[in-house]
Amino acid sequence: MALILCYECEKEISDQAPACPHCGAPKDGVYKTYHENGQLRRMGTYTAGEYDGPYELYDENGQVMDKGSYHRDQKCGEWIGSGETVTYDPCPPASDDDHVTEVPPIVAPF
Repeated sequence: MALILCYECEKEISDQAPACPHCGAPKDGVYKTYHENGQLRRMGTYTAGEYDGPYELYDENGQVMDKGSYHRDQKCGEWIGSGETVTYDPCPPASDDDHVTEVPPIVAPF
């Protein structure tokens, strides 16, 4: 067993842990965090500890701040943020090996 840094909170975790015990960030699956008022703050999909799939970021009033997709930690396709649309290289099609495991929502301190 080795210790690695969590990509989300940067605290040390076991490389065998399915999720960070400090912030709940999974190595694979959907991750949701919420503002203190209960509004969704962020929702992202992770594969092997990297952003990989849909990503959304909201302010405390539920307004979209950023929305788009990642592939292996790189933005791809069309992104909406700060009132502007930005287009990156197209996202590759999903393969049969791609999978998403639903993870229960976690309220993380931000």
